Amino acid sequence: MRQSRTSLGRHFDPVTCRMLDALIEDSFLHAALDTEQHDRAVTAEAVARITTPRSVQGR
Repeated sequence: MRQSRTSLGRHFDPVTCRMLDALIEDSFLHAALDTEQHDRAVTAEAVARITTPRSVQGR
């Protein structure tokens, strides 16, 4: 976990790193255990929402 957050920390602040790290870990868990096909577009949308500043998102 520390190594992942360190890598993410090169590009994102600590709070965003924790969010992305949780998303990544959960994505692997869901891919391994879920009986339905994984939609990569959902993961891409989640990353975009987490990493796009609110001012750009229109909030």
